[in-house]
Amino acid sequence: MEHSDGRCETEVLRSRYRAVTLERLAQLMAEAGFEAVERRDDVLFQPVLLGHKP
Repeated sequence: MEHSDGRCETEVLRSRYRAVTLERLAQLMAEAGFEAVERRDDVLFQPVLLGHKP
């Protein structure tokens, strides 16, 4: 970001993530007790996994 007096300010954000397949994520959801886990490709620009926990 550049300020009106010419100073520039930056901010560095970092994160970590693990890439897992949708199949593995669905399996993990089932192991955690979720039921009726399903993949939906028509909701967003990327696949969505849905499930409910009793």
